[in-house]
Amino acid sequence: MAYPEQRRLARVAAPAAEILDRHAGTAAVMDDFHRRLCESKQARYPADEFGHMRRGAAPDA
Repeated sequence: MAYPEQRRLARVAAPAAEILDRHAGTAAVMDDFHRRLCESKQARYPADEFGHMRRGAAPDA
């Protein structure tokens, strides 16, 4: 997540924190895509990034 783990644990119950951690990568990719889409309706869907996430590999920079 985008905030220190100690802070998250103090504010979020453990089961909820597990869900947040599980979906944090997808949420970050979709947030970035949404920002780019707001700037240009020609923004490319991040399919490659999701493929890297599924395989557990880091996307190319």
